Amino acid sequence: MYTKICNGSLDSKAKLTAKEVQSLESVIDRYRQVVDQRYDALTEEESRVKLQSRELLVVWSMFCIMHKTTNLEYSAILDAYRVALEMADLQHLVLFSKLAVDAALTVAKYLRARSLKGLPIF
Repeated sequence: MYTKICNGSLDSKAKLTAKEVQSLESVIDRYRQVVDQRYDALTEEESRVKLQSRELLVVWSMFCIMHKTTNLEYSAILDAYRVALEMADLQHLVLFSKLAVDAALTVAKYLRARSLKGLPIF
């Protein structure tokens, strides 16, 4: 799924199973633990910013995947609301690879499409 985001695709109608959602949650939790460990070991501020940017991109990518899956089942309810994330917050990311930039653009496109209408969800 993350590869699809990096390649610019969140348009699939494929829905995650409950087991796949739990697996993604576990992967994200573990990823964030590793990021925290690496962050403490880094000495250069630039490296810390890059690491934090990648972490945010991964977490927001997973949000989009989870939101898309949930929306496939509960669109009658969720379509009345905007997503909780603000696309403009992505402008602060520090990304150095084409893959990361493509993923950020895909996330931004997904958030923009779901931020134009509806009530705030929170």
